Amino acid sequence: HWLACIAWLNKGGLANRQNNPDYQKLCIEKGIQEARLSKDNRRISRTLADMAFLLMDQGKYAESRKLFKEGLVLSRQINDPNASERLMDIAFVDMYLEDYPQAESLFVEALATFESDGHHFYQGITIMHLAFLAWIKNDTARFIELLQEALKIKQENQENGVIEWITFYLGRVALLNRDLALAR
Repeated sequence: HWLACIAWLNKGGLANRQNNPDYQKLCIEKGIQEARLSKDNRRISRTLADMAFLLMDQGKYAESRKLFKEGLVLSRQINDPNASERLMDIAFVDMYLEDYPQAESLFVEALATFESDGHHFYQGITIMHLAFLAWIKNDTARFIELLQEALKIKQENQENGVIEWITFYLGRVALLNRDLALAR
């Protein structure tokens, strides 16, 4: 069932590239059916996340959150190390729903797990999301502090694409603050 699930998800990905969201949704639904038949909670959770991302893209945040939450429950039942990714996904949806305290709480919970498990990639990404929450709350100093923290992690792990992205935003903030020395 898992191979059939992957085939449906790949078809859904192709439908996405062809800008055919209806067929993409149908393919993901078929993928979810196959994942459920596999009775593998990790795979079901991952496939539900695909549908949740599609719903997010369509602005259906409450439905998206519900699927991410279902996936989180399934992941936690088997102590899946990817459960923290679902936490991060839910937090991201909460940002769109403008429930910033809830989003921050979930990001902090996910970050604690990523730190304890040594998942530096996700640790840096989660800190970046926390930085954007600070930006949304007009806390520029915290935004800069968090981006610099994420930058340090990304530099230690030589993640050049992410480093460029972070330095771009740090430069933009420096320009907004008229700090030309930092902007360079």
